[in-house]
Amino acid sequence: MALFLIAQIAGRPVAIESSQVESVVDIGSIIPVPRAERQVRGLAALRSRVVTVIDTRAALGLEAAEVDASRAIITIVEGHYYAILVDALDDVAPFD
Repeated sequence: MALFLIAQIAGRPVAIESSQVESVVDIGSIIPVPRAERQVRGLAALRSRVVTVIDTRAALGLEAAEVDASRAIITIVEGHYYAILVDALDDVAPFD
């Protein structure tokens, strides 16, 4: 049995395996990256680190939110930190 973080993206629940979650944060200022793909919202400072902020709705081909997401799930991929924007965080739940 594994634990999953349940989040909301565009009104849809998503489950993210807890082993992929470094932390959950509120994202402050995001600095745009010129010529980056649409799904890369920009860069943000987090605990003396620079993280790449991913616009999850854009990555999934969904419409932009009326209000920008400010909650993010921090994950590490090949040694690089990413902030994955979500609309809301619901709970942690076990699944088989």
